[in-house]
Amino acid sequence: MTQAVLTIADNNGSSFVYTETTPLTFKVTVVDPCAATTINVLVPDSSAVTVVAGLTSFIEWDVPYTAVDDANAGFDLCHGVVFEVYTDTSDSALTLPWALITTEDTGKIRLTIDTTQDLDLISDEPSVTYTLQVKTYLELYDDRLHYTEITVTINEAECDCQYLLWT
Repeated sequence: MTQAVLTIADNNGSSFVYTETTPLTFKVTVVDPCAATTINVLVPDSSAVTVVAGLTSFIEWDVPYTAVDDANAGFDLCHGVVFEVYTDTSDSALTLPWALITTEDTGKIRLTIDTTQDLDLISDEPSVTYTLQVKTYLELYDDRLHYTEITVTINEAECDCQYLLWT
């Protein structure tokens, strides 16, 4: 009698001993869980940014997990998450040098609003509001995505004229 050992690895490292004289036939189906996963909702520290013209301001958030990460103890199995800024959810070309996404040394993701990059953001108005969409998607699975709306309010710079010498 021929004995074969079939080891099935799981989180407990269990094994199963199969004893049979006839060949063992089985089918293995490998499923990529990342192809159907969802990205957890982006949770910025604020859904709005207010900045004075001529200055900068920012909001930050942690890199969101996917449902696969949640189910597998946060092991980044689906690889990198990408963040991009758009003016709407149709992925219109973004030519906003004043809205920049970076990764900080802390690991947080930062959206910086730098009004010095475009001096036409505000003109004669006391304030102007822009609505941006932060697109979040998986680097290798760009159809696994969602958008987060961020409101940006730019206020005009005010002069504290009490220190000016009037003649």
